[in-house]
Amino acid sequence: MRERIGAGRPAEVLRWESQIAIDRQAVIDASAERNVAEMEFNRLLNRPLEERFATEETDLTDPEIAFVAQLYPYANNQWAFKVFRSFMSAEALANAPELRAFNEAIDAQNRFLSSTRRAFWLPTFAFQADVTSVLSRGGAGSADFEGNPALDSLGFAFSDVDDLSWSLGLVGSLPVFEGGKRIADTNQASRELERLQFERGAVAERVEQRVRTALHRAGASYVNIDLSRAAADAARRNFELVRDAYAEGAATILDVLDAQNAFLVAELAAANAVYDFIIDFMNVQRGTGVFLSTMTPEDREDLFRRLDRFMSENQL
Repeated sequence: MRERIGAGRPAEVLRWESQIAIDRQAVIDASAERNVAEMEFNRLLNRPLEERFATEETDLTDPEIAFVAQLYPYANNQWAFKVFRSFMSAEALANAPELRAFNEAIDAQNRFLSSTRRAFWLPTFAFQADVTSVLSRGGAGSADFEGNPALDSLGFAFSDVDDLSWSLGLVGSLPVFEGGKRIADTNQASRELERLQFERGAVAERVEQRVRTALHRAGASYVNIDLSRAAADAARRNFELVRDAYAEGAATILDVLDAQNAFLVAELAAANAVYDFIIDFMNVQRGTGVFLSTMTPEDREDLFRRLDRFMSENQL
């Protein structure tokens, strides 16, 4: 129409046709990427790879994450958010499976170190018991020897032999000198304990860093939800203005394409903002070992009671 009335040049029509072809190509690529992601998801769920499934939009009012609104009072200012990070870090240190494994290893090493130290003064005891019993006799030569003159003259009294015999033995040993082996064992056990404690401290630092980093990112992505929506609304209104100006001949095709691209990018960012926050919040739950999304209402209430108590105890 612009070309027919002389407001536009033929190059504009060709530019639009080129842009439409590029956008259609982008749609085809996006559809292929979506199908690849669907097959990857089906593989993870052990479903038929080409099986289709429907997705649905979500937001912060979804029942699965509606409890997030309860956390806002603990992160709506710099001081409260700092205390909240300390609480979640403490929860992570108490629940991290990596630290639990180190705790068990340290307890075992402590017991071994105590054993090596006791070896200096505690003897090694051994107890042995033996019982022998003749249950039956039979065959040639097994007759009763009682009253045999030939054997009686030799002083044997086979009739007095007891068929049941037993013995008990208790031995205690304390080596006086082993070439420094006990000292070496104690030193080695002590160094091994120090190594485990040092590694546990390093793992604890990584766990705490992971939680605090995830919380900072989740806090930023939560705020970005409203900001990205505001940016998308502003980009939409700008596109409408540029589109109207182009229709009246006051703007060029490049102005329209730039405004359109900015609007689409802003809309995409606004749509992804909620999902970015959900991903960041899942990383927070993974880091702390506290999965609010799968907790029972009673356990969740208990967590918030402990959080309130922690906040009140750490007031400035």
